[in-house]
Amino acid sequence: MERIFVKNINNVLNVISELRKKLGVGLKVVNNFVTITGEEVKIYDTVRVLKALEVGFPANTALLLCDPEFLFETISIKSISRRKNLKEVRARIIGTEGKTKRTIESISNCFLKIKDNYVFIIGTAEEVVDAHAALDKLIHGSKQSKVYSYLERSRRKYKDNIGLLEDLGNDSVD
Repeated sequence: MERIFVKNINNVLNVISELRKKLGVGLKVVNNFVTITGEEVKIYDTVRVLKALEVGFPANTALLLCDPEFLFETISIKSISRRKNLKEVRARIIGTEGKTKRTIESISNCFLKIKDNYVFIIGTAEEVVDAHAALDKLIHGSKQSKVYSYLERSRRKYKDNIGLLEDLGNDSVD
C-alpha cells in the first residue's frame, strides 16, 4: 500500500475508474491523497502514472508509463539556464503557437508538457535522451532549426543502428 499527495486531484478523479481497470490496483481518494493498494510492481507503475496525470498529461499518454520501456523525465529549466527571465526561455521551448514544442515532440517521438519552470517528457529511453539533449540546446540559446537538425540526425543514427542489429540477427547461423 502506498499513499501519495496529488496537487491536481481533478486530473485523477476524471479518469479514476479507467485507472483502476487498466492498472489493476485499488485507488481511494481522500482530500488530495491517493491510497494505492495492489501488487508492488503495479503500485510503482500507478505512482508514475499519477505523477504524469498531475502535471497535465492525458490519461492515454500517462498510461504508457506502465510499459517498462517508457520513462518519465523532469527537466528543471532553472538548473540549465542562467537567464533571469525564465518566461523567455519557456517561450523558446513552446514557440509561436506551440510550433517548437510540437516539432520536438514529432521528431523525437516523445510527449512534452511545460509547467512552471519544468519540462516533463514521456518516451522510450533513446527518445527521452534525444529530447532532453535537444531541450538543453534550446534552453542554452541554440536556434530552433539547429535543434531540429540535431534530432533528425539522432533519429537517423538510431534507425541505422536498429537496421544493423536486424541485419546481424538475420546473418546468424542456425
